[in-house]
Amino acid sequence: MPDRPRAIVHIDLDAFYAAVEVLENPDLAGKPVLIGGRGRGVVAAASYPARTFGIRSAMPMFKALERCPQAIVLPPRFSLYRDYSRQVMEILHQASPLVEQISIDEAYLDLTDQVTAWEESVEIASSLQARVIDDVGLSASLGVATNKLVAKVASDHDKPGGLTVVQPGAEAAFLALYLAVQDKCSAAGAITVGCGTKDSGETGQDRNHDGQRTGAATQGRTESAFWQTWKRDGPAGAGS
Repeated sequence: MPDRPRAIVHIDLDAFYAAVEVLENPDLAGKPVLIGGRGRGVVAAASYPARTFGIRSAMPMFKALERCPQAIVLPPRFSLYRDYSRQVMEILHQASPLVEQISIDEAYLDLTDQVTAWEESVEIASSLQARVIDDVGLSASLGVATNKLVAKVASDHDKPGGLTVVQPGAEAAFLALYLAVQDKCSAAGAITVGCGTKDSGETGQDRNHDGQRTGAATQGRTESAFWQTWKRDGPAGAGS
């Protein structure tokens, strides 16, 4: 078999502990939810509404509550989270025998031997993302690339609920721009790096030829400096 790029997917469940608690109690939806202990405890997870107050994992709980006194604090239920994690991992194992779970809410998949063309890995990733939300009820961000490092960075590029694709040959430029700009798109759709995509229109839901969302779905035409720079300069501008 001729050499061809590896097809690696990194999946990261968004605000996992908090998301599970919202699934178990829908009344929590849209509210600032913190998972952890009070007093000297730390924040184990924060819902996205809580993050708008600048709250992050590992922050002392008392500081988090100073920033958001109305936050709902829940004790962690690790056995419950493990059950949800197992459901997600079962879906991943159906796509590839090569699944490397690196934490309760993250995993890599090697799809190289499951595809005949590299672009098929993007279709599989999109399908997995849909299955996780449809079958389990959880949002996940995914990155598709030719190696684990770039796939990991890509999955973090467009959270929550994003699908970021770094085409073969675009890895160095993607990393250079990502590290230089230190910014992320906030769209909840697919962003393909290294090939042509459209700007988001007034609805923020323009799609590329594969039907993937390519713009800032939640913030209209607002784009991150990262994506503006990539579109303006392309891979050549990343190293300047």
